This record gives sequence, C-alpha cells and structure tokens, in this order.
Amino acid sequence: MSIEALGWGMKQRVGEPTAKLILIILCDLYNDKYGCAFPSQEYISETANCSVRTIQRHMDVLVEGGFIEIIKRPNQVNKYLISGMKNGSDRLSPTKMDATDCRVGSDNVVTRSYNLSLNTSISKDIEGTDRDFDNEIYQLKYEKVFKVHKEFLVQKGVSKSEAGKIVGTMMKRLGQNGLSKDQQVDKVDEIFKSIKASPVADIKSYLFGAVQKKEQKPKELSDKQKGYIQSVIDQVYKKKDSPSYVGTDFNKLRERCEKAMLEGKMQSILDEYDIR
Repeated sequence: MSIEALGWGMKQRVGEPTAKLILIILCDLYNDKYGCAFPSQEYISETANCSVRTIQRHMDVLVEGGFIEIIKRPNQVNKYLISGMKNGSDRLSPTKMDATDCRVGSDNVVTRSYNLSLNTSISKDIEGTDRDFDNEIYQLKYEKVFKVHKEFLVQKGVSKSEAGKIVGTMMKRLGQNGLSKDQQVDKVDEIFKSIKASPVADIKSYLFGAVQKKEQKPKELSDKQKGYIQSVIDQVYKKKDSPSYVGTDFNKLRERCEKAMLEGKMQSILDEYDIR
C-alpha cells in the first residue's frame, strides 16, 4: 500500500465513477519499491465488484485520460504505472506523451502510451454519481482499516471471530454517537494507533471505553451568576405590590432565571420585568 499514491488518486477528477474506483484500487496496491502496481484483472474485478470486461473498458478511460500506463506482459499480470508517482511521471513527462497507439520495446513488452487530450465526457464529472462513488471509496477504506486492526488484535491473542466483533462494535457505537462513516473509520484508526504507541493491559475494555459516548455533565451556575439572579429576584420583589406583578410566583421566577442564565437568554427576563 502506498499512502502517497492513494492520496494522489483520491484527488483526481476522472469523471467515470467506476474508472475512479479502479484508479483508487491501483493506487492502493502501488508498490513504492518497484514503481508500479501489478494486480491481476480478476483481483481488481473482485475488489471493484464488477466484471473483468467492465474493468478492461474502464482501464481504457484511465489510459486515455493520462492517469495510468499499462505495461502488458505475456503470461504474467500487467504492470500499472501511476502518472502521479515519481516513477510513473518520470517516464511520462508532457513533452514525451503523444497520441500514438502503442509501441514495442526491445524486450517485446507492449506499452500503451498516454493521450493527454481528455474527452469531454471523461473530464466532466457525471451528475448524481458522487455519492455512490464516495460509498465505494468508504468501503475500500473501511475494509483496509478493519483488516489491519483485526490482525493486530489476533496478534494480541484475541480470536479472529472476537477480533472482528470488537472492531465492528466500535464502528457501530461511534455511529450511534453521531459520527459519519468516514469519521468512524478515522476514529477507530486513531484509537488503534494510540494503543500501538502506548500498550494497555486490557485491550478490549480500553477499546470499548474509547468509543463510549461521554455523558456531558449538566451545566452549573457559578456563585457570581447565582448572586446576579438573586439581585434580579430582589428587584422584582420590590415591585410585588404593583398591579403588573401581583401574584408573581418567585420560585418559578428563580427557575426561569436559572434556565435563562444557562442558555444565555437572561435579557428576555430583564425586559419582561423592566429591569435595567
């Protein structure tokens, strides 16, 4: 996995949702050491949840758009160069790119070249597809985080089934706490990084505690605020014989003042009782 390649891929505006998903998969599998990704089309098909024929068709979109270069190898998986990465972009500088169909090198490897002039239908985002694509990206991100942290728990002696339940429960609780799907994944990742940096004795209890919704303590009035409320009530009390204030329930008035003070709405009480 290459964080740099994945980050680059996420920022690209491909236009075709399926093509963008394939680009993300290739970036995720990009090998920094070898300067390329080399998954089988069957693997990409399974990961993207679509047919091999669909994968091949959208690969053409990525090639024509200048996002990748495909190096075909007889009886082997293809190599995929990512234009945004150093190893790929060095081979594909704008001055060297043209619209030629393909070329055959000395090693008889067929290399598909880039075509920088984007087709209008490719360079323009398709309306109404962003949300579906975002969900696909979320699924990839979730599966990656789920797998990594599940394996970590197994290494710590937790059974595979229990490890999966723990990560799944953490996600569920964070969702109940109001976090979005992306926020859930990021939070789980953050929690696991913290225990890897500072190991804890009871991992399960720590993890569940980290996602437990923190009960907010009710706001309390300071002594100064209580004193101010008392001064307001005293001023109203002085007017108790006035026709406008006869029958005033001072216990309820105190409750109203306390609530208004906590909510920052004390001015409404002052206006109502003409207190300056």
